[in-house]
Amino acid sequence: MSESASTSAGGGIGRRRFLAVTAAAGMAGTAVVLDPVSFGASASPAPANPAPASPAPAGGGDGPGERSVTVTGHLDAGATDWVYLPLDVPRGVAELTVEYSYDRPAAPPGQAGNALDIGIFDEGGIGLGDAAGFRGWSGGARTTFTISRTQATPGYRPGPVNAGRWHVILGPYTVVPAGLDYSVTVTLRFGPPGPAFVPNPAPHRAAGRVLAAERRRAVRAGPQRADGGLRLPLPGLGHRDPGRRRGARRRESGQRAAAGEDRPAGPGRHGPGRGAVRPGPVRGRPRVW
Repeated sequence: MSESASTSAGGGIGRRRFLAVTAAAGMAGTAVVLDPVSFGASASPAPANPAPASPAPAGGGDGPGERSVTVTGHLDAGATDWVYLPLDVPRGVAELTVEYSYDRPAAPPGQAGNALDIGIFDEGGIGLGDAAGFRGWSGGARTTFTISRTQATPGYRPGPVNAGRWHVILGPYTVVPAGLDYSVTVTLRFGPPGPAFVPNPAPHRAAGRVLAAERRRAVRAGPQRADGGLRLPLPGLGHRDPGRRRGARRRESGQRAAAGEDRPAGPGRHGPGRGAVRPGPVRGRPRVW
């Protein structure tokens, strides 16, 4: 079954009523609520072993077990901030798909062209604080979205398509002086609801980074003491005792200085010849000029 309805948010009242939306309704500005769209009676439960479906008749527009309704309309420049399209969703719906389009005529110089955003609320309502009713918003990034119990288009919340009054919300962001013509097609697919959506979020921390951080903390903590009192390096970390290295360097320097050996002179920090060890007996650590 395919239906088409035409609405206008322009001059006359037509098939809609205007609402002055205040803070109690959770929106700023004005809104237009169109007449509800009906999809007919609820679908009968799907049989356990359904027979193969016959091809849809040519030009029908609907596949087996689905119903579509197309709503078209016109928005004048500056007419409204939000347009609500109520949908009376029957029982037995497994998936809901919304497609929309609008014209994009050339805008006058210095003005922005037409831009129409879209989102949807479920039977939970559209009033202030109805977070449970909000099912998603894609702005102008997508021309179609689908919601079911198992999955949903990014930007929308998966979950059951319950019976009740849903609302497709249109947000005319910019409208050229000639106005904006839009078309919204809503398709309901009937059948079993399917398995529930199972979230699979990304981990808070990557495993590789966690392991590297643990290794760095172990190195800063120093070598561990075993039961026998020995200071052993941590396995797999390549850790060495820095105190032993410093003691070996001091002993080697003292032995070389006592033997009268000079370190090779180099340019050093303060010019040629700096950095050499003065020969002769030295008490403690050799002095370096």
